[in-house]
Amino acid sequence: MQFLLTILVFGFTLSVCFAQTDRLDSTTKIHTPTTGTPQPLSTLPQEGELNVVKFTGNSYFSSSALQDVVSSLPSDLSFAHRIFRFYYRQLTINPYTPQPLEDALGVAVKNYEEEYRYFDQAGAENDVLTLTDVYNQFGFHDATVSYSYDFDTTDKVNVLTFSINENKQYTIDTVLYTGLESLPIDLLREIQALLPDVKGNFFNEPALKSTADAITNFLHNNGYYYSHYEQPVVHSSSLLSSDSVVIPFILGNRCVIGPIYVKSDFKDQNPISDFLIRRMLDIHEGDWYRRNLLSSSQSNLYNLATFDLVAIDTLSIRHGATVDTLVMQLFLQYRKQKEIVIAPFLNHTTYDNFTNFGFEA
Repeated sequence: MQFLLTILVFGFTLSVCFAQTDRLDSTTKIHTPTTGTPQPLSTLPQEGELNVVKFTGNSYFSSSALQDVVSSLPSDLSFAHRIFRFYYRQLTINPYTPQPLEDALGVAVKNYEEEYRYFDQAGAENDVLTLTDVYNQFGFHDATVSYSYDFDTTDKVNVLTFSINENKQYTIDTVLYTGLESLPIDLLREIQALLPDVKGNFFNEPALKSTADAITNFLHNNGYYYSHYEQPVVHSSSLLSSDSVVIPFILGNRCVIGPIYVKSDFKDQNPISDFLIRRMLDIHEGDWYRRNLLSSSQSNLYNLATFDLVAIDTLSIRHGATVDTLVMQLFLQYRKQKEIVIAPFLNHTTYDNFTNFGFEA
């Protein structure tokens, strides 16, 4: 409502201002620019403002997808901001605009300063590196990216243009997962089933990472508490436009579950029996360490609706020659249960001379 009233006031004031101008006689002096051609102020950007971010030469990625990965953003002016700015810029070129009105509009426009975005050279240079890296992740190892920041005289906007030369996309020749040779044969067969046939496919780093993560998750669920993979090594052949990838895994000793100690913060609540707590656990002493069973054990205990916090962690590690033992601690923080208190009451109301008796909770 306040915005509509403001627009109505501005419209009325404009009518008055221009009406006053129309009534001037031919001898009245009107101030005009002395040099150059006046530009339409309502369309000119601010100095250094970034109005448009544009991508050229891209075909693999859409411009909207690339806009999501760069930090350079164009100004995004709200409808109210555009209205205020339009009237302010029109009134500033009218020499008969009352100064208080011009000042009020100037303050209104200034309140929207945070909607402006400005060109940042360092940010644009970082965006060039980001775009180059994104293309590299999807096999465009020879892609080049540059930028330019110019004023578009036709649309009267400042434009940041990222020029992209994608070049050829590399394919995968081989993917080798090292460090898994010492696994039991049954686990090796299960891991083999997780590996997709990627020979001849275009290089895709996120897809390779997803496969490596699946192998790591499998190992964590089969006793390999320490297992992880290191940074993949990519050997590229510019002659064949193909990649050979090596992903090194570190296994460490296989681990079994050792003693499980329970520590509780009761918060003055009645404790649950240790027998019931241990019945809710899917991990047991002597079993191979399985991370997924830790999560399911936590869920089982949370489902009792008794605890605010359930945490299962490694308390210590007993190292062996080939097998390590994980001493576990289960921490339980009890939830304060709601209390319902019922008490009788007896009172007398004077205005109706009634004696009241009942119970209140």
